[in-house]
Parts: sequence; structure tokens; C-alpha cells
Amino acid sequence: MQTYAFNNLAGCVVQRRSRRTGTLVSLYAAEQASLDPAGGPWATVCEDHGAIANHATLDLARAHLPPIEWCEACQEQLRTRQRQADGATMEEA
Repeated sequence: MQTYAFNNLAGCVVQRRSRRTGTLVSLYAAEQASLDPAGGPWATVCEDHGAIANHATLDLARAHLPPIEWCEACQEQLRTRQRQADGATMEEA
């Protein structure tokens, strides 16, 4: 397997900032990053909240870079923003 070290992070394939949540999300080769590979050899990590999701393939892991589907804290963050936006809309009416 190729050795990964994006941004000088052991096992890191890529890092991106989520457009929807603003959180930093990384994709790692689990063993190279000293993450548990039991759920799959590739791991997506919400760096802001510490949530980790393992995947069977690199392509599947890349597809899960947006954290909204697997990071509960990101999901709650978006729900809170939506409630605040709905409240602001109702106050304007």
C-alpha cells in the first residue's frame, strides 16, 4: 500500500473543509494513522468533533468526506442553524 502523509499527517490521504458545516474533515489510511481498521481500512474523521467512520474502499471513503451523513455533532450543528434561521424568518414576518 502507498504511504500517505498529506499535510505531514501520518496516513492522511486528503483534508477538506466541509462547505455545509465549516468543519475540517480528513481521510486516512487507518493503520498508517494508528486508527482502528476493524471497520475498514479507510477512515473519514471529523477533526473538529472527533467522529470517525471506517470504510471498505478508498472510493467509498472519498464519497463520505462530507461529514453531515456520519458525524452526529455536525448534524446537530446544522439542525441548530436551521432552527435559528427559521426563528429569524418567523420574527421578520
